[in-house]
Amino acid sequence: MATWDNATFNIKDGNVTFFSVAGQMANSQVHLTDPATSKLGTFTAGDWSSNSLIARTIGSFTVTGTPRVVPAQPFHAGRPHFRDRDGVPEQAAPRRASAPSRSTVT
Repeated sequence: MATWDNATFNIKDGNVTFFSVAGQMANSQVHLTDPATSKLGTFTAGDWSSNSLIARTIGSFTVTGTPRVVPAQPFHAGRPHFRDRDGVPEQAAPRRASAPSRSTVT
């Protein structure tokens, strides 16, 4: 998913029909500065944070939200994961109580 961070889009002449960012857009600028036109038809972003948008008119502005990121392996509290010498993941087995040893003293 695309992330636009610290990007600048200066459209000095004309209109923009459609502007879309599937992922996050942060600390960026979208400026349509022509005083006669500067129309932005549709703007869509997955996430919008600390940006600047300037246009004479905006048809629609939508922030859809970005999808949740799911880890490759689920996290199991209390069951740590280790890697063996070859880098293969191993899941630690729970400790089992051993049978008490018998000793005879004579």
